Amino acid sequence: ILLAFGACTASLTLASDIHVGSGSSIQAAIDVAVGGDRVLIAAGTYVERLDLRGKAIELICTDGPTATIIDANYAGVALRMISGEGAGTVLCSLTTTGGSGGFGPGGVVTNGTPLLEDCIIRNNVGRLGGGVHGDATLVRCRIENNTSSLSHGGGIAVHSSAAVTIDRCVIADNLASGSLGGAQAGGVWATSATTITRLVAGGAK
Repeated sequence: ILLAFGACTASLTLASDIHVGSGSSIQAAIDVAVGGDRVLIAAGTYVERLDLRGKAIELICTDGPTATIIDANYAGVALRMISGEGAGTVLCSLTTTGGSGGFGPGGVVTNGTPLLEDCIIRNNVGRLGGGVHGDATLVRCRIENNTSSLSHGGGIAVHSSAAVTIDRCVIADNLASGSLGGAQAGGVWATSATTITRLVAGGAK
């Protein structure tokens, strides 16, 4: 299944640009950024785990998600947005991989409403939501080969009270295993408030 990634709709006005080159730290750029800034990331593989720290900033790769990879190397959660990040927090055209959770999720964890656009989230392992856990808006993303080893949502686990939008995404070959609550929904564990449009799904277990 192929997904055609579109141009990100992140803001291009009145922001300071912080450039991150291959071999540098994305987290260091996040730490010095202030609201409205853009972190522009060059192609490369960045072996680190990221925390957006509640900042309304944009992380953007102009070379596409296959060229820019955040690899947590299974040392913990790959990407945290757990400080109330809202729609002003944007991730665009990045791959997140190698995340691993303790009791919780492994790949991308949110507690707010950030936007993930044209991203790939693959090969992460958690115990509740292998790929994505929380309230993020996902647009034209690919969620694949993630595993929830205890409970629901191998690809995506939506918070119980969240009104989440999943739009034009591919969700494929994710796995929910384990014994808690029957380990349902290898692809998406959603709520009645979840809006899913033009979804391509396959291979969930």
